[in-house]
Amino acid sequence: IMEAFVELINACNFRCTFCPQTTLKRKQRPMDFELATKIVGDLADMGHHHPIRVHLLGEPLLYPRFFDFVEAVHDKGQRIFLLTNGSRFTEETIEGIFRVGVDELLISLNTPEEKLYNEQRGTSMPYDKYMDGIGRMVHESVVRTAPPKLTINVLYDQPKKDHPEEIARVNLVVNE
Repeated sequence: IMEAFVELINACNFRCTFCPQTTLKRKQRPMDFELATKIVGDLADMGHHHPIRVHLLGEPLLYPRFFDFVEAVHDKGQRIFLLTNGSRFTEETIEGIFRVGVDELLISLNTPEEKLYNEQRGTSMPYDKYMDGIGRMVHESVVRTAPPKLTINVLYDQPKKDHPEEIARVNLVVNE
């Protein structure tokens, strides 16, 4: 098994125009914790050794027992890869991420400018609050020596991906 995705919750607090989440008909709810930990145990029993990816079409940090789940993953000798939209980075959540030792963290910063954020994210969360949380998470990742390994995704405007202006835009975001 090269990759295992565990969708702890299929609900999201954003309604991004580029995500199929907005068209799904299934009831939004968290996975039963016992089922989630059984899946991790089954993966361990099968010799799985790649990080378990906790995302798909939901925001994993909305999962009520997210930190308990990370501890259960580690108890089974597994690693965890968290992909998040970055909206839940409060001081408490950031501290929890370091406390339980999330192994890898990818922030999907697909709308790094206020105009794009307001047009495409479909949320009432103010842009400044969103970026402040991401900034705090990045800062803590730099000053602490513990995991997680941090990656930030920034999308190019596909039709313009080779234009110098688009490259400069993305580089500005990344460098900031």
